[in-house]
Amino acid sequence: MHIFIDANIYLGFYEATSDSLFELEKLFTVLKKKQGAKLWLPDQVKREFWKNRDGSVASVLREFAKLNGLGSIPRLVQEDPEFDQLKKFSAQLESKKKEIVDRVHSEVAAEKTRADNWIRNLFGLAEEIDTSGNIVNQARERALRHTPPGKQDGLGDRLSWVALLATLPKKADLHIISGDGDFAGELERDEIHPYLKCEWNKKNGGTAKLWKRASQFLAAHFPEAKNAIEIERTMLIERLEKSPNFATTHAVIADFSDLSHLSHPLATRLAAAILSNSQVHWISDDADVKKFIKDFLAQYGGVIDAVTKTELEKLAE
Repeated sequence: MHIFIDANIYLGFYEATSDSLFELEKLFTVLKKKQGAKLWLPDQVKREFWKNRDGSVASVLREFAKLNGLGSIPRLVQEDPEFDQLKKFSAQLESKKKEIVDRVHSEVAAEKTRADNWIRNLFGLAEEIDTSGNIVNQARERALRHTPPGKQDGLGDRLSWVALLATLPKKADLHIISGDGDFAGELERDEIHPYLKCEWNKKNGGTAKLWKRASQFLAAHFPEAKNAIEIERTMLIERLEKSPNFATTHAVIADFSDLSHLSHPLATRLAAAILSNSQVHWISDDADVKKFIKDFLAQYGGVIDAVTKTELEKLAE
């Protein structure tokens, strides 16, 4: 799983985006825990992020500061007997708002917001790509020809695309997370531009898929997970479902030492994974496997269906 996140997505976490900061935490968990998952970071994206971060933050803080608690007040409202109390609440609101803005401004200046921390963590996990030299030349040629991605004469998105084409391994399935439309088609705005899709397949041999938000990508690949912990649990269950040998099965069970935070769908899926994988059956008498099944039944025996519970109890005898 190869992932590219455009600068506009990172910057969106400082703005009024529909994605919450929990999506950054989820992305970090996927990249750190999921085997084969890699985040690619063309240095152009990193430069663009740091160049535009202050402007994005300043813009949203200005808009927030402009908000007036009461706005234009009709005369009829002013004559209400409780209007004076409302004005008092409004004054308290304005005072608290200023206090919050000042605090956020200080955190932004110190680069210590939650968004800063998670984005820095993601950058730390990413494979950075140098976009100098021949990559710049190719990107400039694309800009002159108005070849996607990017705006008519823009260089940034083209630098990223050329860098990805030049660096990723062959037959890579690339997931692009970008919300500004520069990688999208003209007719299907939620899909990657047909030219880019065809070019990636022709030159790399893999597939390229566009996601407009991080939450869309995460929901598609981890539909049962509501938070980072559940994503980690989902990936462990996937490993158990696909475990090809005893060593992998023992390793997954060791990583699954904490069986908490399993939603009903995940508990049901884990029970099915235990019963369906012959690797688990063959070593079910091993102490760690037997304990794992018994611990699972102790916590989730009342959640799974009766037939599954009975089969697990037999396996744990």
